[in-house]
Amino acid sequence: MTNNVIGEIFKITHLLRRRVGCSDTDFHERIGVTGIRMVRYLAENSGKDIFQKDLEEKFSLRASSVSVTLKKLEHKGFIIREAVDYDARLKKIIVTDKLSEVQSEKSKQYDDLEKKIKDNMTIEEIKQLDYLLHKLSGILE
Repeated sequence: MTNNVIGEIFKITHLLRRRVGCSDTDFHERIGVTGIRMVRYLAENSGKDIFQKDLEEKFSLRASSVSVTLKKLEHKGFIIREAVDYDARLKKIIVTDKLSEVQSEKSKQYDDLEKKIKDNMTIEEIKQLDYLLHKLSGILE
């Protein structure tokens, strides 16, 4: 057992990024790890109106961080931002076909890794890990 909680979290984060985010380095370099997380969320919620503020809240990120990532995604043709009729200041985020093709591969990698983790833990361990991760998120927010 380790007394270095933060070190272990960094190690796990690095391993997760390597397994999910970086197997296709070209895609990873184009949008970054944050972009990959956003892409998955946008793809899972396509058809819903999603705005920058939604992503800020969902991923506990600053507006500037989300803005930079969305600009990358837009520049690469993975998303478009479109004004809504009811408020010209708001722009909903729409996933393009170009991103949908790449995202399906990333989604499979993510799902495979999720399954591998859960297959190697008991239900009680999964519940305990979920509890601890939520508790840690609350402490850090």
